[in-house]
Amino acid sequence: DESLFVEDRLHRAFGSWSAQASAGARYDRFDTFGSQISPRIAVALASGANRFRAAWGEAFRAPSINELYSPFGGNRDLQPERTRNAEAGFDRAFGASRFSATLFRADYRDLITNSGFVFANVGHARSRGAELSLERDFAARVYGLASYTFADTKQTETGRALLRRPRHSGSLVLGTHRGALDANADFTFLGRRADVQPVAPFGRTTAPPYATLDLNLQFHAGRSVPFLKIENATDRRYQEVAGYPSPRRRVIAGLRFTI
Repeated sequence: DESLFVEDRLHRAFGSWSAQASAGARYDRFDTFGSQISPRIAVALASGANRFRAAWGEAFRAPSINELYSPFGGNRDLQPERTRNAEAGFDRAFGASRFSATLFRADYRDLITNSGFVFANVGHARSRGAELSLERDFAARVYGLASYTFADTKQTETGRALLRRPRHSGSLVLGTHRGALDANADFTFLGRRADVQPVAPFGRTTAPPYATLDLNLQFHAGRSVPFLKIENATDRRYQEVAGYPSPRRRVIAGLRFTI
């Protein structure tokens, strides 16, 4: 196996360090938009509780049917969206905790977005930032997870921030395992973000930040997993997209079954 051979040679070169590498490619072909090969490569170096990783790749997304032909903003002249992504990260486990930090950058060509009236390509754009997460197992089968993302986005030609992409966002999860029972509370925060007004002249606006709380309960009974979920448990009024109120409190009950 080529990957095992590469890992063995790197292990010999770096001594106590172990290494992994992977590569792949995706091929897309459309009668309207032609074909595209999207490569991706990832490497990682690990020693003890420390792990360094990096990845680079390209992506291709053709316009959806809704973006092309919807009577409410469809645009038949849309071009495919192309992206180049790069990231570098560090992971460390210490005791009952796990820490992760990632730097990322994405460059877009012909990014597809909705200005409030019609779908359009915005030319060149980029997004860069960092993600931090900390996971910890506490005593008495209690666990927690905190994450934060900083994202700086910009359309190259105008210098404006990309729509509906908050500069600051994060989440906090606190839960417990009691035998087959798993319960957790999920608090999510999204900061201010650029948006467009839902009525003419569809000028740009700044959407206010909001936070939501979801409560989850599930019981693992073999192949059957009954579950109960309360979304937006505090019944908060908020809008993910300016002018379109998001659902209020919702209670969802169900059963997942594994064959």
